[in-house]
Amino acid sequence: MRCLMCGYKETYVINLTRVYGDDENPLILENIPTIYCPKCGEMYWSAKTAKEIEKHIKEHKQNLVLETVQFNPSVFAIDSKQPKIEL
Repeated sequence: MRCLMCGYKETYVINLTRVYGDDENPLILENIPTIYCPKCGEMYWSAKTAKEIEKHIKEHKQNLVLETVQFNPSVFAIDSKQPKIEL
């Protein structure tokens, strides 16, 4: 898959953890499948992944409790032929 930012021919899928909210009521999202470009360093999500993140953030704002969400990378597969790397 080409990088959407710089057009480089090869990107990788990495799994990241992000924390949203404040120190008292954090929302921890783990194993978020993220597209990474080794040339420009840009990282971004597919539309499907971004919508899922938004959904969890909205739900968390309503509940305001400590929550950890595990993403299942196979559900959000971007391209099965795309190489995956560990950071």
